[in-house]
Amino acid sequence: MAQSVLKLNLTNLTNVSSNSCVLNAFQLLCPPPEMSYASSVLVQTALVICIVAIAVGNTLVIASIAYFRELQSRMNVFTLSLALADFLVGVLIMPFSMLKTVHNCWFFSRWFCKIHTSLDYIFSTASILHLSCITYDRYNAICHPLCYTQRVNRAKVVVMLGGCWVAPVIYVAPIMLGWNIIGIEEVVASMTCPDSCVMFKKTTFVLLDTVCAFMVPMSIMGVAYGKIYRVARDQSRRVHSQHQQQVDGNALKREYNATKTLGLIMGAFCVCWLPYCVVNVVDVFNNDQTSRWVWSVVAWLGYINSGFNPVLYGLFNRPFRRAFAIVLSKRIFTSDTRNVDLFRED
Repeated sequence: MAQSVLKLNLTNLTNVSSNSCVLNAFQLLCPPPEMSYASSVLVQTALVICIVAIAVGNTLVIASIAYFRELQSRMNVFTLSLALADFLVGVLIMPFSMLKTVHNCWFFSRWFCKIHTSLDYIFSTASILHLSCITYDRYNAICHPLCYTQRVNRAKVVVMLGGCWVAPVIYVAPIMLGWNIIGIEEVVASMTCPDSCVMFKKTTFVLLDTVCAFMVPMSIMGVAYGKIYRVARDQSRRVHSQHQQQVDGNALKREYNATKTLGLIMGAFCVCWLPYCVVNVVDVFNNDQTSRWVWSVVAWLGYINSGFNPVLYGLFNRPFRRAFAIVLSKRIFTSDTRNVDLFRED
């Protein structure tokens, strides 16, 4: 979703002017470069570091869940799939977007531009759907613990997980088929350079996309999480006040910690993606005058969110923190650590 976007208000097309295109050394018609050589090297180095960190961090999450038995819960099935989506953002989306951002040009085929844009939307939408599933899991685990195994059974997990990947593909199908520019092909051709790889959307599509794909689901998840957190906090207090058995207290503490981690992940997602959504909507009413650098900043802020989840797990979730330490120390290759107690108190 963090692609460069140009929205078309069909009532104001007469106010749109064509971009100036230049033929570069690669024989591509692109807008002229906007950065000096030194600046481009500095920016590209910083973005490469981000890409490597995202790839390594999400690989840690995937490896930890796949290896350690204690992390193989139903909620972590969605965590694993979310980490896979973030990993794919790091290795399939960000490197090409980095070159486009730095050089202001798309060095690959125009067909691959469409594929890249579609995958960008698929992974971004999949992230929201995964967070929705994790919220649903937490809601039932905390608010309806006695019905949890019935409400979140294996079959439902498979269906939800499939939906997280299939629904974004269906959502992006109109872009792949070119339906987003039907009737305005000539206008599109006159407004951009042929090799700039700019995504076109009509104004109505922009508003529907922002509201339906981000604001509504995140608002619903926010309300649901508020209830989850209140119930989890009350249960934790009740355990301490009633001096229940230690095993019950430990189990509840695990649920409470998982709930707090979910809150941090949702918060990071909103912080990273809200600027993009705000700019997306504001630009509609600003006659599409937002500068390319503003778009680049908010787009990369959304990309960087793919690297936050491993950091949050490492800082605030003890089992993942211990799992990361074991994986990084290579002890998984020298001893049987698969069944180690990751939840034990320090």
